[in-house]
Amino acid sequence: MGVRLDGYLSRDKQLWTRVTRRVLVETPDFAELRNQLSVFHPVLSRTSTAVLSWVNDVYARNSWYAWATFTGAVVGDLGVTIRVDPITAAHALQMISGREHAIPVAVLDADEAHRTRGPQRAR
Repeated sequence: MGVRLDGYLSRDKQLWTRVTRRVLVETPDFAELRNQLSVFHPVLSRTSTAVLSWVNDVYARNSWYAWATFTGAVVGDLGVTIRVDPITAAHALQMISGREHAIPVAVLDADEAHRTRGPQRAR
């Protein structure tokens, strides 16, 4: 129910009196999150790890809420159906954060390698 949990629960006295504690969910590291993102949405599963890592560093910071917002922007607002390229990612980030983000050359190069050769599997 997110950060406004108390507001939701206090609407119903029966529910409010039965909640005894909150259980915080630990934030995964990016390696674990990357695997979860590939299950979360097929567009993210086909997006290069370099782009996803960059988005995570400049915006999402391992937050599921931020990733849902980003995914909604690229899929819903921008109509992406295959994969997120760096330019589209930067555009989505500007839409949702109101800030422009310069794409590092390393991200562009890694995404180009991902696009031309396909994802490289760890051996």
